[in-house]
Amino acid sequence: MTATLTPTVQTLIETFRNLSTEEQKSFREEIAAGAGDAFIPEAHWEILMEREHLSQQGQDRAIPAEEAFRQIREKLHRERRTS
Repeated sequence: MTATLTPTVQTLIETFRNLSTEEQKSFREEIAAGAGDAFIPEAHWEILMEREHLSQQGQDRAIPAEEAFRQIREKLHRERRTS
């Protein structure tokens, strides 16, 4: 289950992926030097890049957030009934 990214986020990810390694490092440092709460852990970047890679291979089907939430609610409801 995945949430659909907005076109803006998709563009940002694609732009980031096209940066050189040095530019990516500089970008991360710039974010980390910001307001403090804008820091994005390396592990999060890795997850985003892996999901983008899987998506391009057709292995990670994006679905609208509303559908993802519906599926989560249904799963929780089923689990509560069986408990």
